[in-house]
Amino acid sequence: TTGIAKRDRVIEIALVYRNYDTMEQRTFYSLVNPINQRSSRAAYAAHKIPDAALASQPTMRDLAPGLLSFIADESIPLVAHNAAFDRRMINYELSGLSLPELDKERFVCTYEMARRMNGTGKGINTLSALCENYTIDTSSRSECHGAMQDTLLLAELYPFLLIDAP
Repeated sequence: TTGIAKRDRVIEIALVYRNYDTMEQRTFYSLVNPINQRSSRAAYAAHKIPDAALASQPTMRDLAPGLLSFIADESIPLVAHNAAFDRRMINYELSGLSLPELDKERFVCTYEMARRMNGTGKGINTLSALCENYTIDTSSRSECHGAMQDTLLLAELYPFLLIDAP
């Protein structure tokens, strides 16, 4: 995102559908042109995507039909680490396009699952810490916070949390 404020924009979107019985996997990924909005310094420090690299990317208006098609099956939960943030950002984009927002009930928050399991100690429920706890290889994750890398790690982590989280 361009930042964490209410009116910041999505600049990278990644979704992974994984059927854990068959291990079928499909992905949806794109950088997103935030149209005349620059990333804050803090956001850039996290994702390392320069504003200039986004100018030629599709806008959310371009991507919304494919995104909504990818998540059309409402029986499949949308799993996210800090789901409230992701839902707020996506819904801001969808509402700006006069499209229906995604229901809160559709989301599963792995951060909240981890908090119920581990408590609220500083840093113990980050995606990195949880992956380390379950010996999930994070070497694909560079020093930046990339949407697809994080989404693929979360797809590996989620089954462990389903077993261990209350």
